[in-house]
Amino acid sequence: VAVLCSSLFLYIVGVVLAVQSLFFMAAAVVGTVLASYLFSRLSLSALRLECSAALAGHEDTTVTLPLTVVNEGRLPRFVVTLELRLPAGLTCLSEQGELFIPLVPAAGRSDLVATMRLEKRGAYRLTDVRVSAVDPLGMFGSSRPLPAPAEILVYPQIVPLLNPALSGRSDPRSAETSHRELTPGGEEFHGVRQYVPGDGLRRVHWKSTARHGQFHVIEFAQPVSRSVSLILDTSAGTDAGRGRETTFEYACRLAASLLWHCHQHGGRGDLFLPSTNGGPAAAVVSQSSGATGDWFRAALCALARAVPSTTEPFDAVVLEAVANADPRGQYLL
Repeated sequence: VAVLCSSLFLYIVGVVLAVQSLFFMAAAVVGTVLASYLFSRLSLSALRLECSAALAGHEDTTVTLPLTVVNEGRLPRFVVTLELRLPAGLTCLSEQGELFIPLVPAAGRSDLVATMRLEKRGAYRLTDVRVSAVDPLGMFGSSRPLPAPAEILVYPQIVPLLNPALSGRSDPRSAETSHRELTPGGEEFHGVRQYVPGDGLRRVHWKSTARHGQFHVIEFAQPVSRSVSLILDTSAGTDAGRGRETTFEYACRLAASLLWHCHQHGGRGDLFLPSTNGGPAAAVVSQSSGATGDWFRAALCALARAVPSTTEPFDAVVLEAVANADPRGQYLL
């Protein structure tokens, strides 16, 4: 507006003073405005965005998404800005989600990095990225959306488990944990220890009692399975709560933690998810289906995409999972 008013002022002065050069100056100013407007409208036509097709990480972690702005035109692009509009569950750590590029050279490319924090488990699509640019004089700007087909998987958070009962060994540093795991129902002889309130008299080891002058009891090892089959209930209506503090989010977090425990202690872990194609069959992510790291990564991807929307009866899923799982292992629903 200021430039157009100045050109109008030059035209009026040229008419009043009958100075021909002022008419040319007014026309040049108007031509500059029109050229800047056309340049701003055409500056985004040759821009293209490239990004990583997949990005993954656990909850409460920070990841970086590399982006590349490609200029396929013959003219440079000035003051290019990318605006990331992330869905709920992802937070861009850049200021107001904007990434600034001062210059994209002609037939060139400019690289930048978007830093984001993964707040909530899920599978997200990065589709709404707007690019804006201004003309060299900074008078006009334009913007348009650019396709960015990137998928961001947020894995459940892995938390330490106090007593998962999956590794086959008790923690010798915790007497209470050992006492719970080494119960009278065990089958293997573990040793002799001092009597504690609650032990049955049938377990008294009389030779050790006579030698030490105090009651000692026999301790048996509780057989613990090293194979676990997790069956996740994805039925519609099972998700109670809000945000990350829901029953379903807690179940996914617990399933990921149990699978990680199996992965670290040499056990076998299978994950069963109800099918979403209308049948009672369960989708199986088994350790026997691939290498050690591959099955665990596949299980994390399945947990990231899991949503409580299945309408099939959960008992049919359990029966299908039990029929295909290790009969010597444990089943956790």
